[in-house]
Amino acid sequence: MPSSSTSFSLKELKEKFEDGELDLSLSSLTGDDIPLKQLKQLKKIQSLDLSNNVISSLPVELCSTLPHLIKLDLSKNLLTALPGNIGELKNLKSLDLLGNRLTTLPESFGDLSSLVWLDVRDNPLSAAILKEAGDCLDDRQCKACAIRVVGLMSSVHVHREKIRVEERANQEAEAKAKAEEEKAERKRQKQLEKERRRQEYLLQRQHKPESEGQNITSISAGDCKDGGTVDSPKTTTERKSSGGFGSVLMLIFLFAIFTAALVYAAYYYCENDSKPPLPICRTPVTLAVRDYINNNVKPLIAALTNGFHRTAD
Repeated sequence: MPSSSTSFSLKELKEKFEDGELDLSLSSLTGDDIPLKQLKQLKKIQSLDLSNNVISSLPVELCSTLPHLIKLDLSKNLLTALPGNIGELKNLKSLDLLGNRLTTLPESFGDLSSLVWLDVRDNPLSAAILKEAGDCLDDRQCKACAIRVVGLMSSVHVHREKIRVEERANQEAEAKAKAEEEKAERKRQKQLEKERRRQEYLLQRQHKPESEGQNITSISAGDCKDGGTVDSPKTTTERKSSGGFGSVLMLIFLFAIFTAALVYAAYYYCENDSKPPLPICRTPVTLAVRDYINNNVKPLIAALTNGFHRTAD
């Protein structure tokens, strides 16, 4: 007998374990009392009897702990649901769920491809599952029940997976559409901001001449109060232009005087025989200038001098 009604030692389990079969029925076990750690130490449990206990739920680890399980008896318990990973029991051939409180079966039930015997009587299962299960009054009917229920749950799994795929696709499409809308909205906001800045720039361009006119008027009014006058921008520009032109004329005049002085100095030097002649005095240009002065300038100066003296007399 176990040391308590809710726990087993490894030694006690070994005493109950024979030829791959372990009988833990009529032990007042709950789901939390199932000795998973000790069960894992028992090699290759092929048959597990947990019938006539008070188990309301099975630990998820049970399916991964007993990968070699072939027969599982869970009849006469308080089960309201089976583990979602029960489909991991790929070697399971016989499953007794008689007299529990199951309302549905997990989708992974359709993965029990080796299941050939099933009893789901006295459970408040859905009408669709009960219809496929049948009466299960003998071994033949229980075998047929296993085939039909596994097929039904496999179809349910495929159908629900299709729905989930469609839902994920719809969610992705909605997320993509939302992202596109947000992108379009950001683009629209940028365009609005760009248009706003352009309008502000145009308004500034329109107000700028008016403000310049106001500045000119205010300056004119202030100068008139002091008895002075204010030149218009056009008059100021004309004065600047005339001043620049006068400067150019002055430079031309000074250059002409300087050039004439140089020419006269060269002529005077070359005409003075007392000084040693320079090479420049023999150049064709210098000779031509000297001839022009002797033949034209000197007679013109003499005629002007004589006329002045006659006018004075």
